[in-house]
Amino acid sequence: MDKALREFLVKEIKFKRCSLAPLDILLLIGTSVAGACLRESVVSYVSMEGFTMAQTAMLNQLKLLSFLFDTFLAILVMDMVITHTGNKIKGFLAYGVMILLPVLTASSAMWGLGDQVYVFFALLAVAYLLKGKKNLGLISLGISILINSNGLFLLPVFIGLYLKKEVKTVSFLAPLFGFVGNRLLVTGILPIKIPMITADNLLKSTREKALLSYNYPNIYQIFGTEQFVEEYSQAAYWFVICLGLIMGIIIGLSKRPLTKERIVRLFVLSAIVIPYFAPFMNERSGMLADVTAVVLGFFVFKKFYIPLVQVIISYVAYSAYFRGESVMPMALVAAVSLVLIMDLIREEA
Repeated sequence: MDKALREFLVKEIKFKRCSLAPLDILLLIGTSVAGACLRESVVSYVSMEGFTMAQTAMLNQLKLLSFLFDTFLAILVMDMVITHTGNKIKGFLAYGVMILLPVLTASSAMWGLGDQVYVFFALLAVAYLLKGKKNLGLISLGISILINSNGLFLLPVFIGLYLKKEVKTVSFLAPLFGFVGNRLLVTGILPIKIPMITADNLLKSTREKALLSYNYPNIYQIFGTEQFVEEYSQAAYWFVICLGLIMGIIIGLSKRPLTKERIVRLFVLSAIVIPYFAPFMNERSGMLADVTAVVLGFFVFKKFYIPLVQVIISYVAYSAYFRGESVMPMALVAAVSLVLIMDLIREEA
C-alpha cells in the first residue's frame, strides 16, 4: 500500500507544456495556501484613511486583484525559470519565493494599489523578449506603461535592441501610446477610471508636500529631499531621459552577445538605475527591480545575493511608510543601492 501511494505521488502526469506529479501539485497548492494565509493575516491593515465608502471599497477590491496578480507573477516567473534552466525544482522554488516575497505580500495585502498588474505586463515583456518575440514584448510593455509609468524603467533595454535592429520601429508606438495614455488618464483629461491609477492618485493626495523622494532610497536621500524641489526635479527629468538613451546606446553598440542571463541582468540594472535618479519616486518604485532580480537570481544562482539585497532595500522603503520612520538611515540604504548598481555595471565592463 505504501509503495503504491509513493508511486502514485511521484508518477508524472503529462500536460500540454509540462509534466507534473501529484506531489508537485500538492507542493504548489500548499505554497499558494501559505501565501494566502500570510496575506490574510495583514489584509485588514488600512494604508490610507479618510476616504469615502466607495473609495475604501475600491481599495479593498484592489487588494483582491493584487493577490490574483501575485499568483500570475509567480506562475510567470516559474515558467521563465523552468524554460530557461530546464530545472523543474528551481521553477517550483521560484514560485514559492514569489508567492511569499515580503514586498509582494505587503503590496497586495497592505498597500492594495494594484501595482502587480503593471509589473506583470512589464515582466511579460521580458518573457516575450527571452522567447524571441521582441515586438510582442514592446506591446506588453506599452500596456504596463499605460497602467503605471514605472513601466518605462525597462525601456532603455528595448532601445538598445532597436539600435541592434532586433525590433521594428513601429513597435515603439506601443510604449509611446502607453505613456501618452497614462498621462491623459492620470491628469483626468481622459474621463476613464482605471482603479490602479485612481488609487495612486488617492495616495498622492495624502502627501503633505512635494518631495524629491517619498521614502525611496535613491540619490535624493543622500543630498536631501526637500531642498530646491522644483529646480532639481526639472533638471532630473532631463538627466534621466539622457541616462536612459545613453544606456540604450551603450547596449546597442556593445559587441557582447545578448545571452538570456545578460538580458535579464540589463533589465535589473535599468529597473534600479532609472528610479535611483528619477525625482518623485515613492516607496513602491522598487517593485519592478525586485521581481526582475528574483528572475536573475534563479537564472544565475551565484547572483542570488542581488535579489536578496534589492528586496531588503525595497522593504526598508515600505517600512518607512508603514512605521512612519525608517528602521535605518535612508541615506545609508541609498548608498547600498548605489553599490548594487556598481556591481551590476561591473558585470558589463
